[in-house]
Amino acid sequence: MARSRESVLIRRDVVGELVPYGTPYELQEGQWAEITQALGTSFTLLVEGRLVHLGGADADAIGKDTPEAMTVEHDGDETTDEEIKRLIDEQLHTCYDPEIPVNIRSTSSTWGWSINASSNPMSRRRASCAS
Repeated sequence: MARSRESVLIRRDVVGELVPYGTPYELQEGQWAEITQALGTSFTLLVEGRLVHLGGADADAIGKDTPEAMTVEHDGDETTDEEIKRLIDEQLHTCYDPEIPVNIRSTSSTWGWSINASSNPMSRRRASCAS
């Protein structure tokens, strides 16, 4: 079964990043692209045989609205480590691999992480990811 892709016209010059290399790639006004993925807060485009990651802040360049990032509510110092882990896990489920339409948490790209105490009084706890 073939997936349908939306063709879009690049409306202004914009710089994306080549997937998987992360090197800058200039998209020029008037170029055609296909949206292969529009998940999380970014887009993956197929442009002239190349996959290009386009950040959500540049969504207007392809005629789209800027995707809204997930907001996380918490009680600051009153939030337990377990609650922080849950909030982090929710955030990780909104981060998508640019080559496949699966969030990085489901692909086990982040298979372990922990919360550590910090000596910085402005940041008492810190999460560390291992992938």
